[in-house]
Amino acid sequence: MVRHREQDLRYLKIGTYVSPIGPTTFYRQALEGFRRVCDDVIGGYPAPQDFSLMESFSFYPTLNCFGNNRTWTDCPVGYQPAVPDPRTFYPALTGLDRNAKAWEILAKTNPSKPHVSLPTFVGELKDLPGLVKGYGDNLLKNVANGYLSWRWAVKPMISDLRKLFNFVKAVDDRTIMLMRLRAGATLRRRVQLGSSVDLASPQVNLHVHSEGCAVRGTFQARYAYKAWGSAQWKLLPESVLPQLGFGPLREKAVNLTLGLTSHEALAAAWELTPWSWLADWFANTGDLIAATNNSVGCTWQNVCYMRTSEATLNCVYNTALSDGFAITGLRNQQYNLRMLRKERYVCFPVIPVPVPQLPILTSGQWSILAALAAQRL
Repeated sequence: MVRHREQDLRYLKIGTYVSPIGPTTFYRQALEGFRRVCDDVIGGYPAPQDFSLMESFSFYPTLNCFGNNRTWTDCPVGYQPAVPDPRTFYPALTGLDRNAKAWEILAKTNPSKPHVSLPTFVGELKDLPGLVKGYGDNLLKNVANGYLSWRWAVKPMISDLRKLFNFVKAVDDRTIMLMRLRAGATLRRRVQLGSSVDLASPQVNLHVHSEGCAVRGTFQARYAYKAWGSAQWKLLPESVLPQLGFGPLREKAVNLTLGLTSHEALAAAWELTPWSWLADWFANTGDLIAATNNSVGCTWQNVCYMRTSEATLNCVYNTALSDGFAITGLRNQQYNLRMLRKERYVCFPVIPVPVPQLPILTSGQWSILAALAAQRL
């Protein structure tokens, strides 16, 4: 059963403004306070359900000053924008989004996923000399070549070497995981899916207040999010892990840790294919290959995508274009407009083939494209 709950603790702020034409008092009102809206599903436990929680808070500054033969007493400012919504930058997931997130979560939580892919590591070594040899004949090409060398050669190698330094611990952890699966336990695995902070284009020199005095300011919205995913894995009834002795189980753990499996050879072939990284920006081929790696023999359930997002609106008063007494009358008060969203989406990999999508490129991806374009100059 879907349950919708709302909690509204807003109140009406009323201030006075006395004009020079007489004792008439004009009231200016502002609706402020806290609001919470929650949508969830009850009765579905232990299976996860979609969940949405929205919390917003609004507070507008007030004028307490005298100038131009006028008096303001706890008077809310004229410009009262709505609370910004994080979904302006991070919209709700569509059906295709849920499908893509399910494949990504399964790929990253898969118990068969190697700690470091030795076939890919060895295959990429042949590209290292070509990436780090000679730089271009101008500064722009030097910078672009240096960035690409770091991005595609040096950084992945450092990452793999750091993982290899923890090889013994990784094998021990993998052995314990196999023992738990063999005993019939359900693995609950969680993976980080990124975070971001984004600033909207500032709205310059807006009128904060214009009734009897001038106050101007620059408004800018800030958006941030953090996302993670979870999935549960359990050994298939027909799967058989080494039962007798510790050696065979540890040997399997070593092979899984290094990616010495037939399926990982397929994954390495895709990773070494020219421009496969660009294809993965527009289709989830790499995630499909990683998610379907079933070298251990497990089945999955309860795939969820969780996200916490926040939006705030900040104002910087423009003292040069504002009346001094009005700025003083604000008494260092600021707009306090904030919205927080906590969301859970139950995901399922409905489409078992790569689905082309137009991605929203990150700053890192744009820098790669810019470096590649500079190489062509």
